[in-house]
Amino acid sequence: MGQEQVMDVVHQLKKQLLNASFIEESKWNREWIIAYLEHPDHLRGIENIITQGNYHTKTIYSLYEPLIRSLATTGVEVDYLTQFHHYAVNLSFPETEPFDSKNETEPLAKLFLKIMKVFCDSQRVLDDKSWQGLYPIVELTSKEESELESTEEYERFKFFFKQDYVYEMMKINQDVMGYTTLDHVCGVYHIAMKVARQLKRAGVKLDLGRVAGAAAGHDIGKYGCRGDEKKRVAYYHYHYTGIWFEKRNITYIRRVAINHSTWDLELDNLPIEALILIYADFRVKADEHGDMTFYNLQDSFQVILDKLDQVDEAKENRYKRVYSKLKDFENYMSEFGVVLDPKDSRELPEHFERERIHPSLLTGQKIVNYCKNLSIEHNTRLMYLLRDENSMNRLLESARSMKNTNDLRGYIDIIEDYSAYLTQKQKQIAISFLYGLLVTPEEDIRKHCSWVIGRLIGNFDEELRKEIPAGAEIEKFEVEGYDLLERYIERLLNPELHIIGKHRHWTSYCLKDVLKAYFSCHRSQEKQQKSMELTLQHLKRHSEDSGKQLYILHALRGLPLEAMRDKELKWINGILLRGLSHEDEKIRMATLNALGDISKMEANDTGFFDEIIRVLDSEGLDELRIV
Repeated sequence: MGQEQVMDVVHQLKKQLLNASFIEESKWNREWIIAYLEHPDHLRGIENIITQGNYHTKTIYSLYEPLIRSLATTGVEVDYLTQFHHYAVNLSFPETEPFDSKNETEPLAKLFLKIMKVFCDSQRVLDDKSWQGLYPIVELTSKEESELESTEEYERFKFFFKQDYVYEMMKINQDVMGYTTLDHVCGVYHIAMKVARQLKRAGVKLDLGRVAGAAAGHDIGKYGCRGDEKKRVAYYHYHYTGIWFEKRNITYIRRVAINHSTWDLELDNLPIEALILIYADFRVKADEHGDMTFYNLQDSFQVILDKLDQVDEAKENRYKRVYSKLKDFENYMSEFGVVLDPKDSRELPEHFERERIHPSLLTGQKIVNYCKNLSIEHNTRLMYLLRDENSMNRLLESARSMKNTNDLRGYIDIIEDYSAYLTQKQKQIAISFLYGLLVTPEEDIRKHCSWVIGRLIGNFDEELRKEIPAGAEIEKFEVEGYDLLERYIERLLNPELHIIGKHRHWTSYCLKDVLKAYFSCHRSQEKQQKSMELTLQHLKRHSEDSGKQLYILHALRGLPLEAMRDKELKWINGILLRGLSHEDEKIRMATLNALGDISKMEANDTGFFDEIIRVLDSEGLDELRIV
């Protein structure tokens, strides 16, 4: 060991610190830095760090403090280590920590982060017995990367993880501020990659890039909390983690990273990458002495239960249910022979062949376990088919060629059942596919597609299942649910001209079910009122078009009229009153059908039905009076 490792560290330091653009930007003396790096005292300091395995940030800083202070020109006393920490945090979350970017501390902070990077890289490859040395965050091998379906997102993650010095920031934070987040992330990364690699060898379809990126970045949001938010970092960090990935356009890894809470298991369907991350995160906790430890599921269950806020019987039962799902997933992995002990160096071999199970020979609890494992396997396989836009397009392309309507119904069921985890672009692809099926002769398929379209639009905006900080700005997406609502109301009322008249009729007639499904997604009064306002704007625009009156009257049956304001109700009332006297029998029947639905709702206008009764009497339809 000795001199070879020392000189390798010096070589890497020279590459980092003597970079031409960095020297030019900082305006430092290149020869002076070389002299410091080659000085015998500096070389002995590096050797001590390596031989003692002491990669603590303060130890490294003490070795380079003379260099840092000699490069400073103001002579003002500065707590450089704290300032370097603030600078590193702000690279990921600007303005989170107090730091004056106009002073000379910024180039010094860059210098120290480059130094930390060299020593962190050294710690990963040398025989270091610390937690970070035993369980390092190591990138995928070139072979593993070559086997990824798409390397784009993982490459983006690696680029920003390095560019923003995320690992170095976490290390400085742990050593200077006392938080153990880095040790936790290292432990989670170790378990997640250990089980993911073995499952992949056993033939399970998964994306190692997503597992690696999400495991390394799942807690990065903890560094985005500021001020009093740090008291609730366990709740708010999901929000800031999402922001970090979103700003760097890392969509699919983000979806896994922000859904690593145990409570996310309450979702019916999660991709296997998310299940792996939740499992790994669940098992890595600090013990009573503050040291990071691997727990088994049962022990970790009790540790977390003891820490939960406001635990009543209902919350405890909820927690037990999600824990049982996690236990089922562990049993599923065990069925493959996956080595789950993080300290055990053994793993499944390459091209592992799973022992065939004969269901007919199973008895008792083995039958139950087999059915559970089959269910997990079925769900994860389907989620893999929906893993991104390309795979979803391929799936739907095969659905378009289906001649058997029962098979087509199965595809629609898949979209409905597994839509909760789809990205917004995937939801748009699904909506477009379902819209194309509204010309299908089978009425039940048209109605089912209409309902799923409404649900997809209603749940289009990312659901905020996690607590967010007070006053946090929710970033607007390029397309929002309101935009899609307006777009598809227009498309349904004005179907494309290239389709035949009968198909245009079927398509427009589906507006009612789309609206009914859409409004069933919104419980908040604010969203309902805004959606109602947008919906009625479009209906009003076409209300004088005789060719669309039938569809508008039919669509009114899908609206939650009890939530309408008075001005909106008056317009509805006027439409219905005119419809009762319309010369077209179909319009009159559509009006009566709409009134039948309205009569079951709470009346907002007490004088409305009096006027209806008067019109019915005048038309000789008094037997149809609504009581």
